Amino acid sequence: MNNTYRSNLKRIRDLLLSDTIEDDHVAGEDSDSDNDSDFVPVESDDTSANEHISEESDKSNLDDDDQCDVYTDDQPETLEKAGIIWSIHANPAQESFIGLVIRAGLHRNNHESLNDLWDISQSSPLYGATMSLQRFRQFLPFLRFDDRQNRDKTDCLSPIRYIFELFIKQLPRHFVPGENLTIDEQLVAFRGRCCFVQYMPNKPAKYGLKFWLLCDVDSRYVLSIDLYTGKKDNIIQKNLASNVVLHLVDQLSNDVKQGRTITFDRYFTDIKLSEALLDRKMTSIGVVDYRRVFLPNELKVCRKKLFSSWFYFSNSHMLVSYQAKEKKSQ
Repeated sequence: MNNTYRSNLKRIRDLLLSDTIEDDHVAGEDSDSDNDSDFVPVESDDTSANEHISEESDKSNLDDDDQCDVYTDDQPETLEKAGIIWSIHANPAQESFIGLVIRAGLHRNNHESLNDLWDISQSSPLYGATMSLQRFRQFLPFLRFDDRQNRDKTDCLSPIRYIFELFIKQLPRHFVPGENLTIDEQLVAFRGRCCFVQYMPNKPAKYGLKFWLLCDVDSRYVLSIDLYTGKKDNIIQKNLASNVVLHLVDQLSNDVKQGRTITFDRYFTDIKLSEALLDRKMTSIGVVDYRRVFLPNELKVCRKKLFSSWFYFSNSHMLVSYQAKEKKSQ
């Protein structure tokens, strides 16, 4: 007696002993019958159709019967079978939601209503084609990048610190810069509710978020970013300019640092900073404020000859005094 025959006998026995067969499933089979009496189902003895069932299917059914004794109400988050991982989270939907949020910020649609963004006559059809407005609103309340209970109250950037640093780490991984780099500040216009909004009257925007950027000179590609979040406990930070430069530079790998030259303005220029960059096998060029302590007094005197240059050298540094105007030297 083969496995198929034994399996068919087992199925017939289970059907005869089962009370789960309802009358309404059978009554619909003969709707034109005039007989109002109850229909009594009779198990057929024909097992020819069942004989075509493969042995592999029989074995899987037998295995299912063995597992039916295990009951649980806890749904696992992930399942794995035959190298395939099943998850209760729909990653494509989450990625689509994040993509729409990024696109809205890129095109500065963050102040527009959601109804207008999903209106084809007023906005791009990409929003509605990606997901419905109702689905987007379901995701929106759960957009959070930190644990509010464990949030560092001394860090103003803690709500987005994780994703902000994750973005910064990706910047130098996708571009190889040239020999010349530059560091400078940029004020991004912003007047919303934020505790570290800066007021810089000499900038076009005047109000906004202050960023320090490390960029490639030729392509203007941003290699690293640092956001100024204000004073900590109202205490002025010492060596802030040097710390900013070293923080931006240290985001690069050692291979990228080697042999590069960084140019910055007088706010960053310092002897100790240039020495720290030399330790990283990098050189620097910057304008020196004449009030700096390390600058010799002889170079602070204005000369009569315009457009003249004085050069001085040390072991690893070079100073150039250039008389650009009658009462001002650089």
